[in-house]
Amino acid sequence: IHSGMTAVAGLVWGTGAVLCAQSSSAQMLTFYTLVLGGTALGAVSSQHIFMRSCLLSVWTSVPLLAFSWLINGVSSGSLATATMMMLFGVMLTVLAVRMNDFLVQNVMLADELAARNAVLQRTSSELAEAQEEKSRFLAQASHDLRQPIHAIGLFVEYLHGMRMGRDGREVLHNIDRSVESLTRLCRSLLDLSALDVGRVKPEIGPVSLGEVMGEVVRQANEAARARNITIRFRP
Repeated sequence: IHSGMTAVAGLVWGTGAVLCAQSSSAQMLTFYTLVLGGTALGAVSSQHIFMRSCLLSVWTSVPLLAFSWLINGVSSGSLATATMMMLFGVMLTVLAVRMNDFLVQNVMLADELAARNAVLQRTSSELAEAQEEKSRFLAQASHDLRQPIHAIGLFVEYLHGMRMGRDGREVLHNIDRSVESLTRLCRSLLDLSALDVGRVKPEIGPVSLGEVMGEVVRQANEAARARNITIRFRP
């Protein structure tokens, strides 16, 4: 329907040029040519999204306009003007094609951006789900570890009440320290899960590397001694 109405409008404009050439002066035809040329340019600017309608608008009116100059009077000036009108139609066609291509590229770019945005949204949603799963895992793991750690602590307390030699006491002391380290690790896991959900805010501050490394040495001493290895630590 749009293309048909555009073709009818172009034919009306072109027929008007022919009638103007038959019944009016060259000056009136010149004025009509300027009006029709501006109208054709406006049609290209507004209808380049519909290429068929755009081309119908140009090539139903511009050729009739060129023909009107020929019937107005056969002369070198009329022939040159008619030729210029046809070239004007070609230029309008090229302009319409380029504007349509530019519009198509913009639409393709918008579709590509929308697709990438959808991928980013899905990725963001998957990352959020993974973060939530990690937080649940940390909370569950730390909770499940607390019971066997508590049981080990009870066994250590029981062993403290038994008679044993110096070496046994030292081993028992190391076990006790290891249980304390494991308990702190579980609390750290709980802190990590709390950090992920924003319930706990970290406090940045100095850490005593001597205490950290000393604890590592104490935990590794028994395994080292069983292999005749001596661990030395310099604070």
